[in-house]
Amino acid sequence: MAVSLVRRHRWQKLRTEDWNLVFAINATATFIACREMVRLMRPKGGGVIINMASVAAKIGYPNRAAYAASKRAVLGLTASLAREVGPDGIRVNAILPGTVRGERIDGVIARFAEANKVSIDEARKTYLARHAMASSSKRTRLRHLLSSSLQRCPLDHVAIRQQ
Repeated sequence: MAVSLVRRHRWQKLRTEDWNLVFAINATATFIACREMVRLMRPKGGGVIINMASVAAKIGYPNRAAYAASKRAVLGLTASLAREVGPDGIRVNAILPGTVRGERIDGVIARFAEANKVSIDEARKTYLARHAMASSSKRTRLRHLLSSSLQRCPLDHVAIRQQ
């Protein structure tokens, strides 16, 4: 299991060290995990790799350039790897969850409300309006999505990177 890293900085104040750290955690770690899983899956005749990207890879977010760019890198890696190892029976996909309910997002919304001098409810509505479904997901909903994607593959041939 891997973690995802977000550094919140305005573009002009984003340090190279922070950019590199975000890419090391989000993109390079994904590359290493995929490389090792392909090495293990090939002799077994196939498997499934599901990488965790983010809706930020598609739409971006203010003050999160490094995060959005690193998750876009995960999408590029996923697409390239899928084409490369597909003939070996290895499927490679990525999911792009939007907002996932929890303490972290509550803090993001609270800071948004404070910065914009609006209520928490107003901030939540504004924040969620950025997403296609205009709602947040529960972790259980993501688990269901993953499990339904993996039903046709034995679990010893599956690699999942989680945020």
